[in-house]
Amino acid sequence: IVKADVFPSAGCGSSDTRPCSGDTSQIQLWDWFSIRGWSVVAKAEIRNRIRKLRFENNEMTQQELADRAACTRQTIVALEQGKYLPSLALAFRIAKVFGVLLEDVFEYEE
Repeated sequence: IVKADVFPSAGCGSSDTRPCSGDTSQIQLWDWFSIRGWSVVAKAEIRNRIRKLRFENNEMTQQELADRAACTRQTIVALEQGKYLPSLALAFRIAKVFGVLLEDVFEYEE
């Protein structure tokens, strides 16, 4: 799933899918992304149990988890709201903070 806001707003390479080289022919969306060096992947649902795990661990605050996982509180907020997917390294650090496996924190659904 591609959101419209990933396209530049104007000029070459805008949402009309023209590459910046001046070529006005239509190109495939995949090409549009590859020209810019972006990778395209299918959207997967990744759910997490971070909020539940915080409360099961002496009602750990978002700030405490952030400090222990070496990220910001805003990152924890975004993760809990499902608005952000962590890097693999951050996902492992969060699991380590709780002393559980990665799969106990994050669940992948196709």
